[in-house]
Amino acid sequence: MTVEYEAGGYIIFGVGITGRPFAKRFAEHRRSYLTGSYNILDTPSLRRGIRHQIWHGFWSEPRVGERAEEYARRRDELRNLALEQLRSTNIFVAHVDEPRLRARIEAGIMQILYSSAEPFRAIPDKGVHVEPRWRSESPITVRNQCPQVLNALPEMLSV
Repeated sequence: MTVEYEAGGYIIFGVGITGRPFAKRFAEHRRSYLTGSYNILDTPSLRRGIRHQIWHGFWSEPRVGERAEEYARRRDELRNLALEQLRSTNIFVAHVDEPRLRARIEAGIMQILYSSAEPFRAIPDKGVHVEPRWRSESPITVRNQCPQVLNALPEMLSV
């Protein structure tokens, strides 16, 4: 998941995999943004390469206490900001049949982003569960064939 970067190309703020139809998975993401489960970033800041988190999503924590009350108070504001982020999101998809390879590519992209130069390393969420190459697996090199510039993502990636 990306937004157009004001300095050119796209800045990656999220990476994910699914074995289900993409439309169904993205509908789940949309619902999670609109119900406060996911982090909401300030879109104008994101376009400038600045991670400004407006809302820290509930993720798996229960919706109780002060945060649940805050979300209830800010619900309309947060939904509008989530919709702004979703409208600005450009999604680049790679069709990969083999589930383990999908997981390795996702992990490889996240590792690249976390070790890249600023501002790209600061943009994605930290602590995302990924499944990198196991010691028992041989490295595989994949090629980024996207005609658009996905900042920080190299043409060749070893996973």
